[in-house]
Amino acid sequence: MSIENVIYEYTEVNDENLKRHIINTAELHKYFAFNWGVLKSRQYCGIVNIEEKDYYLLPKISRKKEATNLNTFIYMLMHAYDIKLQNEDIATCQNKSHTILEVLIQLFAKKLFRELQQGIYKEYITQEENLTTLRGKYLINENLKYNMTKNRIYCEYDEFSMNNELNQFFLFTLKSLMPFAKDKRLLLVCEVALDEVEQKSFAFLFDMNELFEKFIAKVFTLIDPNTKLQNQKNFGNLQLKPDIITSNMIVDTKYKMVKTKEDLAASDKYQMFVYGTNFEIKKTMLLYPKHLEHFESMLRLGRDDKEIALKIKSIDLECDGGYDEFVREIKNRIGELI
Repeated sequence: MSIENVIYEYTEVNDENLKRHIINTAELHKYFAFNWGVLKSRQYCGIVNIEEKDYYLLPKISRKKEATNLNTFIYMLMHAYDIKLQNEDIATCQNKSHTILEVLIQLFAKKLFRELQQGIYKEYITQEENLTTLRGKYLINENLKYNMTKNRIYCEYDEFSMNNELNQFFLFTLKSLMPFAKDKRLLLVCEVALDEVEQKSFAFLFDMNELFEKFIAKVFTLIDPNTKLQNQKNFGNLQLKPDIITSNMIVDTKYKMVKTKEDLAASDKYQMFVYGTNFEIKKTMLLYPKHLEHFESMLRLGRDDKEIALKIKSIDLECDGGYDEFVREIKNRIGELI
């Protein structure tokens, strides 16, 4: 599968059309860094759509091809957020003519079609418009500003409409998935049902810090059923909430690029020392994504009876297999690290 308009995390945005759109759209500023005229992507991955053109922001996991990076991103989302596939969907995945993306597309189309059959969601939308008769509220200031003749009335009114943000999101998703679907029939049926909905520019982005944390945490629960996630405890005035606590180790995930010991933040080491001493668990680990560079180290924090062992490891997320194989492989790799 060929993917166009790919931008990798932490890289410069060179497409002038996209660059201009991001700079002029305040809602997108938090997803990008803009310094000295250079616009760079941050740790957010997903899709940005402008003027019916899609731009994919992907994690840099594989050197081989964009499809592997996209699939890995999708698999992480599926596992982290419990997106379940039925047996027939898994069987379809094993057909070489179908990709995991095709299966997810059809799964989305089926579920959306069922929802639309129950009734299309509508809500009251506030609108302003020049009308020939009064409707709703008469806006005096706007009427003086925009109307030079007396045959129009500038009004504000509420309309019970399907043209709301939820349906705009559904329509955007349908149009975005259409080029990648082998079987477009159900997508087209859903699109026709939303014919009164306006298509707008859209961004659907995930913070890779959160996704990486959720994904790794779910894999740890497969390895050790006694694993506790986000286990918050108060130690006097100190409130601590480690990402992962297994039977004998505290693990904190960091979605950062680490190549050498100099890349390790002192605050991360202090954090693990505080976790270990307060929870009274002597083994800790900082876990990073490989990001094309493998790194591991071992540190001793503190001394004597307060000494904490800290592993620093990176996990390779690249896998060319399907979803089940991906989860199984990452589980084995994490098992080897601990």
